[in-house]
Amino acid sequence: MIAALFAAAALMTGAASLFAARPWLKAGAYCALVVAMGVTWWASLGRPRPILPLLGIPAGTVAAFSLDEPRAIYVWLMPPGARVPVALALPWNERDAAALHRAMRASQRLGTRVKMHGGQRPAGASGTPMLRRDGPVFYPAPNPPLPPKQRP
Repeated sequence: MIAALFAAAALMTGAASLFAARPWLKAGAYCALVVAMGVTWWASLGRPRPILPLLGIPAGTVAAFSLDEPRAIYVWLMPPGARVPVALALPWNERDAAALHRAMRASQRLGTRVKMHGGQRPAGASGTPMLRRDGPVFYPAPNPPLPPKQRP
């Protein structure tokens, strides 16, 4: 999604720098393109990307997390179907940090993984149902169903 936004911005600024009639508009579009390239380079360094509520909160399995109490909650998330985790930086929130710890303890007790979802708790998740809220929801993954019984 973010790559598509950068591509659209690059195409628009490129078109403005080529086809603009006024020289100040061409220079402004060129400067915007240089700034967008710098931001793209900075974003490609592997730093955790911030969660933007406008773009939504991704869902997946929490591979690891780190709490930096006054600043952020860093989460390495495995989206469904991905081969590598995505590094995310959530804004620090005491409630989210406590929910992450509770989900981690519950998942260790159940022998499952911790899942992260944006907004509403999915159906079948253990724990108390939550109403819609802005921010991530951490919960232990449900146990997989047992295989069907074999007839003797």
